Amino acid sequence: MRITIPENEELFGKGASCLDSFRFMQLWLTIATKDFTSKYPPGQAYDIDCMEANFICEIIKNLNSLYLVCVQNYDFQAGAVLCRSIADKVAVLKLIYAHLNESERTYRYYLYLFDRMRERDTMLKDPMEYNGRISQTEYNALLSQISQAKQNTHESIEFCTTNLDTHPYAEQYPIFHESVLKDAVWQYKELGILGKKGKPSKYKWEDLYALIDNRPSVVAMYSRFLSQFAHGLSIGSLPAQDCNDNFDSLLCVAVCLQGVILEELKSRFHINETIINNITQEEMAAILSFYSDTHINNLYSRMTELYKDQINDNDLEV
Repeated sequence: MRITIPENEELFGKGASCLDSFRFMQLWLTIATKDFTSKYPPGQAYDIDCMEANFICEIIKNLNSLYLVCVQNYDFQAGAVLCRSIADKVAVLKLIYAHLNESERTYRYYLYLFDRMRERDTMLKDPMEYNGRISQTEYNALLSQISQAKQNTHESIEFCTTNLDTHPYAEQYPIFHESVLKDAVWQYKELGILGKKGKPSKYKWEDLYALIDNRPSVVAMYSRFLSQFAHGLSIGSLPAQDCNDNFDSLLCVAVCLQGVILEELKSRFHINETIINNITQEEMAAILSFYSDTHINNLYSRMTELYKDQINDNDLEV
């Protein structure tokens, strides 16, 4: 069963669904970030704003993939897995990159990066012995690639630990700092507070989903329902899930996630100030094409009322 959302029909016309909202929001997000590749080059780990900009672009790209999975492939299971993955990233966005306290933002960021690099280091095992199943040339190239990856990873780990050890929190909370650094606990709950065993309390994923929307039913949707698909559990294997109404519900969730991204773009990247310079006539026409005739007429009436003095002056001059 598809639930009618009045705001959708008001903006996009009778019978509009969450698919219309999703496409509309996705167009705005794409326009708002289309100059990010030149403004914020990838791989600048020392620049947290640059890393956040690229992180957001990854999420927007994932949302594009979600659209293809739902609208072209009609694969609800894959869509649910991808939607859960996007929600995970948005939760990280809320906890780390969108944090209002700049000191805690940078501290969590370097712990987050450190955790990723530590995990990568454990996956880069010592090269296995040559068994003849590939050519000697390929084996040598593989050894060189692994060696370079290990070197880059060790340099990244050193970069993170240096920034963490020189962060003001390292001096303000030395015992806490030592504990979170030991296990790279970027998910710590309270700054400077350790539990009985000398370890910080950590947010669970349910807690992180609450940063997106703290209603228990919404948290349960991410942590319990979508996890069935992400982990191949029983609900995810039920038949007859690839129906249009289910895809509409999935895209409704995605629209909510798009809204979180848009708010961060407005808050930290001030896209309202630059989007006019980004948008082309063709893109403006595409945006207007989404609106219903009723909404276009309402917009026209409001603009006429707002600028009626200028219109009258121009008429007099003519």
